[in-house]
Amino acid sequence: MTLPTTKVEIAFSTQPDDPSPVWVDVTSYVRAFTGITITRGRQDQYDTVQPSRLSLTLLNVDGRFTPGNVSSPYYPNVKKGRKIRVSQTWASVTYYRFTGYVDEWPVTWADASATLADSAITASSRMARLGRGRILPSIIETEVLYDGAVAYYPLGDAVDTSNAGNVSTTVQPQLAVTPFGGGGTGNISFGNDTGPPTDDLTCALFTRVSGTAGAYLGMTSPSALAGVGDGCLLLECFFLTFAAQEMGVASIDGVTSGTDFVALGLNSSGKLTGILSQYGSPIYTLTSAATVSDGLTHHAAIRQTQSGGSFTAELFLDGTQVASTSIANWDMSAMYRVLGGGGLANYAYEGNLSHVAVTWAASQISSTRIQQHYLAGSTGFSGETSDQRIARLARYAAVPTAELSTETGLSTSIANQFTNGKTALSLMQDVTSTEGGVLFDSGDGSLVFHARSHRYNASSALTLNAAGGELQASFEARLDDQQLVNDITASRPNGVSLRAVDTASVDEYGTYREDIELLTTDDNEVSDAASWRVYTASTLQVRIPTAEVDVGRPASATKTAILAREIGDRITLAGLPSQAPVSSMDSFIEGWTETITVDTYRITFNLSSAALFGVWQLDSSAYSILNTTTRLGY
Repeated sequence: MTLPTTKVEIAFSTQPDDPSPVWVDVTSYVRAFTGITITRGRQDQYDTVQPSRLSLTLLNVDGRFTPGNVSSPYYPNVKKGRKIRVSQTWASVTYYRFTGYVDEWPVTWADASATLADSAITASSRMARLGRGRILPSIIETEVLYDGAVAYYPLGDAVDTSNAGNVSTTVQPQLAVTPFGGGGTGNISFGNDTGPPTDDLTCALFTRVSGTAGAYLGMTSPSALAGVGDGCLLLECFFLTFAAQEMGVASIDGVTSGTDFVALGLNSSGKLTGILSQYGSPIYTLTSAATVSDGLTHHAAIRQTQSGGSFTAELFLDGTQVASTSIANWDMSAMYRVLGGGGLANYAYEGNLSHVAVTWAASQISSTRIQQHYLAGSTGFSGETSDQRIARLARYAAVPTAELSTETGLSTSIANQFTNGKTALSLMQDVTSTEGGVLFDSGDGSLVFHARSHRYNASSALTLNAAGGELQASFEARLDDQQLVNDITASRPNGVSLRAVDTASVDEYGTYREDIELLTTDDNEVSDAASWRVYTASTLQVRIPTAEVDVGRPASATKTAILAREIGDRITLAGLPSQAPVSSMDSFIEGWTETITVDTYRITFNLSSAALFGVWQLDSSAYSILNTTTRLGY
């Protein structure tokens, strides 16, 4: 019996998310008789995949794995969260079995003396970090903050407040309610109005006394907003007004009132304007062709870019550039204060206002990114495919693009998700459930998304022959109702709710109900998903839920095939005993537990039946007879 070569490595000196970890081989310190245990995936095809887990014991006689031990060669980097991986090498090919992060570094003594000390560590994969990771703000905030806003006021503050808070990572003062003009006092109220439909937040409502008397939100103290020299300064906001009158909406200005200011506003015809003014004299005025005083929520932005001797200003309405100009160089570093709702433009605002943000960048903030800010507030990216949404949410969770693998999803109308107060992982799992796919951490640490098509008409990638001794004797064939469903009610947010029932199954086994909600905008997908779920779950299938293999026993080619397997692969169990219903059965791998010791290496696969995953395929001898050997996929 020949086993693959095991290696355990830890990246002590690099941060957990460093894209180029520096690995240290600690295999010689692993207690081989205690063994290494790795658990990945899920029990069956209807569970949510859990984070992968690793446990092993390291010899710690010299205290090298003791946190805080200054004598450790790894000091001071024996820390929680350090990256760890386990690999197997066979036939000169390395297979990564687990990549994750150390959960704890306990030190234990077997005999209450210093002669024998161990560190029995556990580790979890990326999904565990994502699950307890950053709680997201609204989808608009997430997109704006991604571009590095230096001052950002969503204006979703609580009722009765008189100040608006900044959510950017740059420390900025609050915006205070400041009345101005004569003939009465304007008012700004928080918490009682709504802005963009996708952010699940309230917004600020401005009421003015007259065109030149009202209230604005102004910084309580100035703070530099832009750097010196070349760069890009972006001012943006969402607003809604019915007033076709000249008024300011949002602006930024210099330290001294009345000097330079950049303002977004409306002219007397209700058109959007962008203005740069110096000591009361306009340097440029940009105007939209469209009227925006229409009682609809709009996104407005003005982008100023200086590059070498060129200075351009561009006005954007609802994600599209509507006007632009070029001027002589202008010192953007003079901008110090943010204002919402008029103020320095001397024209009071009436309407609602939200997501006032200023972003400074060394290079131009692209038009595509400005459009993304608008779409975040207007649609929440409703209508994306499932893989596009997974990629977006993975970006929110700071998963590197190189460590994300997605298949093209078949769900092509994913609805808007309210991200506020949720983790990116929980949102990704909702998308995965709608797709009917799988989201998991691979052995090399990548985050992987399988579309539901991954299993359609899949070929078997491994055959394990029970008669040839390639399966351990602990497997069983089972017929039970654990996964039986024959009465489905499916729905989508703000859409259709419908029911799919397999009456023959109900007559045979009784009713087994299930309710599912799909994150889609397509009523047809709700119907198709319900029908497919009933089709695959209403007929009892004999299944083999687990199969154990001793990796040391099979021939070299079979070892290679075993080590190359991943969640979602189809395998064949052949040469089954005569008492089995059939001599061979195909299953999908849903997960596994592997145990590695000094002289054994066993993997117990969790399996689900592959019998009903054939879908109609043109010109296929196996899958072209609709409703006989196959059915339409969805």
